[in-house]
Amino acid sequence: MQKNFRFYASGGSPLVVRGITVPGTYNKVIAKFNEGSLTRKGFTFNGWNTKADGSGTAYKDGDQFAALAAGVVLFAQWVALPTFTVTYNGNTSTGGSVPVDSKTYVAGDRVATLPNYGTLVKTSNTFLGWNTQADGLGTFYNPQDMFNMPASNVTLYAVWKVTATYTLTYAANVVNGGTPPVDATAYANKQVATVAANTGALIKTGYVLLGWVDNVTGIFYGIGSKIAMVTNVTLTTVWSLVDAQSVIYDKNGADVTGATPVDLGTYGRDYLYSDVDMFTAADYSGNATLVKQVSGVDFL
Repeated sequence: MQKNFRFYASGGSPLVVRGITVPGTYNKVIAKFNEGSLTRKGFTFNGWNTKADGSGTAYKDGDQFAALAAGVVLFAQWVALPTFTVTYNGNTSTGGSVPVDSKTYVAGDRVATLPNYGTLVKTSNTFLGWNTQADGLGTFYNPQDMFNMPASNVTLYAVWKVTATYTLTYAANVVNGGTPPVDATAYANKQVATVAANTGALIKTGYVLLGWVDNVTGIFYGIGSKIAMVTNVTLTTVWSLVDAQSVIYDKNGADVTGATPVDLGTYGRDYLYSDVDMFTAADYSGNATLVKQVSGVDFL
């Protein structure tokens, strides 16, 4: 004997299925499983109950119950599935923020990877996409690629590709001590570099460091100047004399004939001057001789 029963999907439209009598018994019915393929997102089917809230009599597949004349209404029961999340990691990014996926997923859900909404950046690198491993050896996904959610939380790491980089190098030009500054930065195209001070304590006797000059373009850069890097740059020291002085030769008498030496150079304190032919007496008596101006003497 067959009898119709109404099975409710806990608030949905009733699903009419056929119970069957048990051979050799009177008016007994075997509860059927979810033959209508009821589904509820995020839940798994867990049998039937005479009350929607599960507080009545529960029946699972194969259970027997009396088929009352008024009929029986059974409500589907559901158990929530475990949920999982997708998290994004900047993976050594230097700016911006990672996208945030606020959804929860159950195993088997189809998930779309997010674009770089947070304008995530990394100096001298280009963003390519996402990977299941920080070292890039896992599964790679472009933004908006789809994947099946596993039964675990997922972390996706930003994948970066190094772009063209440029170096800024400092060189010393005839110094008595110290070392040139070192700039270890790999500059991206048009990234701005700041010209260094004399961090290596370069010394050139009688001079002060004025700044740096580009060996190729001849452009002078003072300390703290800015350079938009579009190629490798080497800067060499530019020195200025301290208390620059000149040497003037005087005839010491209006009636002296001939021309005095002319020195077009300028000299700093403690500069070792070149040998010059000088007379040994102010009245030019005697023979000319060589005299040398030694260090430690200021010339006005």
